Amino acid sequence: RDIEQLQQQQQQQQHNGACKDISYLALLKICVFDAEIDITKCVQSLKWMQHAQATVQLHPNLLIKLVQKCTKLADLKFVHSLLINNCLQSTKTQHTHDIYLSTALINAYGQFGAVAAAMDVFNTLHKREKDAFYVNAMLEVLV
Repeated sequence: RDIEQLQQQQQQQQHNGACKDISYLALLKICVFDAEIDITKCVQSLKWMQHAQATVQLHPNLLIKLVQKCTKLADLKFVHSLLINNCLQSTKTQHTHDIYLSTALINAYGQFGAVAAAMDVFNTLHKREKDAFYVNAMLEVLV
């Protein structure tokens, strides 16, 4: 399978000290878009990336899909921590992309019943940034 070959290449690159951000990007794209690949494989790839201290810039839609693919709270928290620590970065810095990503995080935490974590995401936003998207997402979590 493609994912297994990419993982083997990535391990070999790490062993040789020649990590390439582009292979992390390819690996993450495969993980996110292949419905047959469990989120565990994505998280494993992300842990390799974190261990190698790599930074990968992803399109905001890919970041959102990664958040939405999380089926365990622990995986969601790990992905969120990579976003906070800038291991995963958006290729776009426009405000509208931040709205969608933050809303996706709030919704995902809400699906797991992690109200406190959803509130933490909500509270990190500046008062002027809390528009209808954020407020509605937080209200859905609280209801």
